[in-house]
Amino acid sequence: MTEDTPDLAPSSRGSTALDAEPARTLGRRGWWIASIFAMVLGIVVIVWGMSRIRRVAPSLAEVEKLIAADRYAEAERLAEAVVAADLIDSRALFALARARAGSNDMKGVIAALSRVPDWSRRKPEALLRIGQAWRVLNRGRDSEKAFEACVALEPEGRKYAMDARIGLLKLYALEERREAFMKLVWRAYELEPEQRRIHVLTMRMRIEYEQAKPEVNSQVLQAFVDQDPNDVYARAGLASALDQAGNLVAARAHFAKAVAAMPDDPELRERYLDLLYRMGDLSALKAVLADRPGSSDQRPKTAKFLGVAAEKDGDLDSAAHSYASAARADPSDPESLYRLSQVLNRQGKKAEAASRAAEHARQSQSRGELRKAWNEFADAYESNPPRVTSALLLGMARACESYGWLREAAAWYRETLQSAPSDKEAHDGLERVLSAAPIFDR
Repeated sequence: MTEDTPDLAPSSRGSTALDAEPARTLGRRGWWIASIFAMVLGIVVIVWGMSRIRRVAPSLAEVEKLIAADRYAEAERLAEAVVAADLIDSRALFALARARAGSNDMKGVIAALSRVPDWSRRKPEALLRIGQAWRVLNRGRDSEKAFEACVALEPEGRKYAMDARIGLLKLYALEERREAFMKLVWRAYELEPEQRRIHVLTMRMRIEYEQAKPEVNSQVLQAFVDQDPNDVYARAGLASALDQAGNLVAARAHFAKAVAAMPDDPELRERYLDLLYRMGDLSALKAVLADRPGSSDQRPKTAKFLGVAAEKDGDLDSAAHSYASAARADPSDPESLYRLSQVLNRQGKKAEAASRAAEHARQSQSRGELRKAWNEFADAYESNPPRVTSALLLGMARACESYGWLREAAAWYRETLQSAPSDKEAHDGLERVLSAAPIFDR
């Protein structure tokens, strides 16, 4: 028998294998002792954790007290200690962000709120505040990304997504990104509460007219470009602001850089073409037009400039075709109608030219009436919103319908009915524009 083989035979002292039973009993007792010890240890851990939570809560309350007292440096130190105790506590991260915001440390705010976990119910709020902080830092693209992420988390338009949409609309309007603005504005309008919809509607109208303070906008957008020279949209927005301020040479330089950086963006190219056209540099206009993306030929503004280039070369047939395409694509633009009537007249097509000239006259008159209605409404709305009467709202609805903006007309008729529910003209007007098809393709 080897040493490894247990000897279960009786020994010379009369012991047997049963003599091992007390040892097995001791092992069971030890197991019970270990179990009891583990339970006690677990209770100790739970009690310690609960006491830790109790310690954190008063600390957060103290942070809030310090913030309320404008003692931001102390609040930040205490908030950092609370965060260190629980790295994913959203309450502590928001408290830290508020403390840093009080000290105007926007990068610190962004760093704190970026640590809010994706699964946290406060993540949309964190993204909204991050977007706002980037905006304070004049970082347009970073602000846009944060706002877009917020909207993506709250697609049905809860509070923070609504504020993020407004932030995006303001950014698009500042940078004169009309197409991005128009894609978002009606979604924002639909999701806003009724009492806030008029604010979105006025934003829609403001982008249609010149910037009220181009000098101020150019300063803001210059700061955007200084912070991020690769921000193409900010550079193009700066070009537009400089253009409206009368600095055409600087505007042209910035547009040239923007288009070179993003040559496949047809809207940027069209804004540059518009400046070159107004500067009278048709040679440069034709060169920029020649480099356009082929897919942009059906766009109304590109078609209009193709007509300008063809007319300059004496190709009246091509010019007439391009102007007619532009007018069909955007019936609200009186310029294409005017140019088409002039070319038709030069071709000897007097009757068709007269018809187009009459369309141009009607459209120009409608645009003038819309501008007049808007000025009257905006004067009242900007000085004292309660001064806005149902008559002013109805005036906007009528003018938009006459101009061919049926979606805008429907919105203004609804606003009129909010103010004057029994207004028959508003009821009839809303029914009329809703029956027109299609009204939501613009």
